[in-house]
Amino acid sequence: MATKTATPKTQTRKAGTTTSGLIFTKKKTVTVPILKLMPDQPVYIRVESQMEMSKQVAGAKVAGQSMEPATIMFCTNLDSDTECLLIVGTMLKSVIEESYPNQAYVGLCFEVTNHGKRGDKKYNAYSLVEIEVE
Repeated sequence: MATKTATPKTQTRKAGTTTSGLIFTKKKTVTVPILKLMPDQPVYIRVESQMEMSKQVAGAKVAGQSMEPATIMFCTNLDSDTECLLIVGTMLKSVIEESYPNQAYVGLCFEVTNHGKRGDKKYNAYSLVEIEVE
């Protein structure tokens, strides 16, 4: 999947120490993990970039039909303090765009929960709660 190697929009400048005692500063995150939203398990994020379409993956198909590019955004997982890529589902995208016009969600923190498909619905249901980190 091409989105696993997408380039983050933010620079990372965190100091670290290796097990051998070497001290370093991270200059730039080149690849980031994908944050998977497990059903009914909230995740806590800070949005680092606006939503954008991922690159089209040549030949990608589901049930014989071509896949559309995913909507993605870079965020920080507040539980682990790691930068990650969130694949934004259709319903979540709609709620974010309606509630935060003009990309006003960038820089804000949220609790996001995927509630899965309900009944015979085609899309996952989500809850989105803006939070303030103290």
